Amino acid sequence: MARKIVLSEKAVAFRAGDGQEIIYLTGMPIGDGQAVHSPDGQIYYELVVGGFGGTSAEHDLSFEDPNSGRQGRWHRAGDELLLDGVTFAKVATPSEITLESLPSTRKPVSFFRMCDGRYVYISADAYNDSDESFRLFIGDDLKEMRETTVTGVSRPPREGGPILVETPDGWTFAPPPHNPGAKPAWYEEDIELLDPRQFTISESTAGVTIDPR
Repeated sequence: MARKIVLSEKAVAFRAGDGQEIIYLTGMPIGDGQAVHSPDGQIYYELVVGGFGGTSAEHDLSFEDPNSGRQGRWHRAGDELLLDGVTFAKVATPSEITLESLPSTRKPVSFFRMCDGRYVYISADAYNDSDESFRLFIGDDLKEMRETTVTGVSRPPREGGPILVETPDGWTFAPPPHNPGAKPAWYEEDIELLDPRQFTISESTAGVTIDPR
């Protein structure tokens, strides 16, 4: 749902001749939602930020707009951006904009079965996956998974490594899906890593439903 937001002093705006606009909300868009695009200067859509290379004044940045499915890459050189052959020039930053946030979409973080037969499913927001967005479900039966409180999340120093997730039921080094090189463990016990792609997973605020495909 679109909402009005007040822009900070760090925000930087660029406008093309056809009315498109790009705004850096934080001055340096290196995280999801830190850059927004508007096709007409009316409603702005948060972008998923991909690869970033260069300096704050001159760089290449890849992006995805999940709302429209558009993907691309622009180049900034000082006060100009170039995207798909269209030049955007730096303009006065508006005081407020109407913003459409990134979709609320969940992604698997880890899915496994413990030695005692219990299943554990961990998920997070697909976009802006803050530590607070992590959820952990546990149960003897995939159809009766209960959610337990996540009390702590520790990220690995390198991308693709196991994430430490702590709960009142115990802790787990949760390896990302499809990463056989990361050692999985639940409370110092070996676990069997499962492939989420082999299951139909439906998650809501009420819980999670998991069925084999």
